[in-house]
Amino acid sequence: MTNEQWQIKRFVELEPSVASKEVIFQDKPDALICLDDGCIGIEHTRIIRPRTPDNDLYAFEKITDKILEQAQEIFSDERSEALQVSVSFDDRVRLTNRDRDEIARDLAQVALEWVSGPIREHRLEAWSFKHRGQTFPRAVESVYIDDVSGIDDPLWGADRGGAIPDLTPRIVQQQIDLKEAKLASYRDRCPEIWLLLVVEGGSPATYWSMHDFPFEHPFVFTFDRAFLYYEFGAQTWEFRRALPLNPSAV
Repeated sequence: MTNEQWQIKRFVELEPSVASKEVIFQDKPDALICLDDGCIGIEHTRIIRPRTPDNDLYAFEKITDKILEQAQEIFSDERSEALQVSVSFDDRVRLTNRDRDEIARDLAQVALEWVSGPIREHRLEAWSFKHRGQTFPRAVESVYIDDVSGIDDPLWGADRGGAIPDLTPRIVQQQIDLKEAKLASYRDRCPEIWLLLVVEGGSPATYWSMHDFPFEHPFVFTFDRAFLYYEFGAQTWEFRRALPLNPSAV
């Protein structure tokens, strides 16, 4: 089951009006909730940091996750030690899938040299390697390594952090507007279509602070219902629909 499918499934479990209904995953819309007299379509989208000409944080995180997965596989083919490896990537470096093999190989080599070396410094930094004339994985600032052989599975991950921006009605409305353009094509599949916006909160690209979000704010949409699902907190909210303008009042 993909992450998207899991989010839809969990949302349906949390929404009382459809909690016991069967869900079929498909495309356009992303899922169908089966009812006795028909179906409800679910269109899903994640709220992620907006892409800029100089930075696509979500794409950067996906590439670095693949690099770590590949590096762990290379290491495991050579050694059996279970390591905790935390990598700090330089997000100012623009990476593409073409960079994956080289960086993954170099990361795995750093870990292989660490387990076989006489001295095991836990934090390895790019500047110290360069000072000694040694190579270090490109786009990597530091690598923290620890031997956790007492556990069954290795732990390789990225060290990520940063300021958490506020989720605002403007950002939510922009996401709704992007999906509104596709709604007409979904009506042929189901007479009722819901929009599900998801805040994952699993990485900086999907972190949003909702402490000050005005949940009573009315939004403009033509979906039959629209929801916000906060995955980390397993919470859902239904959006209010903005009332149409009354021509006689203008």
